[in-house]
Amino acid sequence: MPLYEYRKNATNHVTVPPEVRQGVVCGTEAVLHRMVSLARERSQAGRPCTAAVDGWYGVDWAGLAAGLRGEAKAQGLALELVGTEELYRPGTAIEAYRQPFVTDDPSFGRVNGQGVLEDILDEGKLAEMKGRLEERARRINAEALMVIGPGAAVAALAESYDLRFYADFTMQPLLWQMWDGKLVTFGRTAPAADYSWKKYYTAIFICCCARRSRRSPAWTTTSRPWTSKT
Repeated sequence: MPLYEYRKNATNHVTVPPEVRQGVVCGTEAVLHRMVSLARERSQAGRPCTAAVDGWYGVDWAGLAAGLRGEAKAQGLALELVGTEELYRPGTAIEAYRQPFVTDDPSFGRVNGQGVLEDILDEGKLAEMKGRLEERARRINAEALMVIGPGAAVAALAESYDLRFYADFTMQPLLWQMWDGKLVTFGRTAPAADYSWKKYYTAIFICCCARRSRRSPAWTTTSRPWTSKT
């Protein structure tokens, strides 16, 4: 299935204040260095830093985690990473959530117009994570803890972090992952080969859009799949 680009739509001119431009960091290594440096600066004796790395479906989360681990080692920061796949409901529950929107029709479905990621996150697991973040001195042994993956900074957890980042990802490469059976879906660490476009567009797309629209202006936005974007 071909994808088409339009020059006018592809050019994105963003006007930002000079003080914001001065804080922009570009390049994979530079972004990783800045993220870890911020965590190291916030870490104090008896009070580990907590950070969320939220983001869009399809980001190479494993690659980003590996980069953060390597940079933390280089800076001498004891870092613990927790993937958000641990916070989702079981796969069968997520499928049951999708089904009314996907339907049994081979070509049509119903759009989940009011969906949010919290619909498929486990409330008990969120509460447990919130407890770890708020009782950090007793329950976090590292100098910094980063919760990484889609939904890391949902409302239930957002105010418990010192830092919040957002790893963005353009939509078309996500479709290539999906069509090739390589998209790692919510609550999983490996691709779901049977994941179809209807599951994404009818049930999940609005959930992702709602999560992206709630980013804090202070979050770091990254791209391809997690290097910096101006």
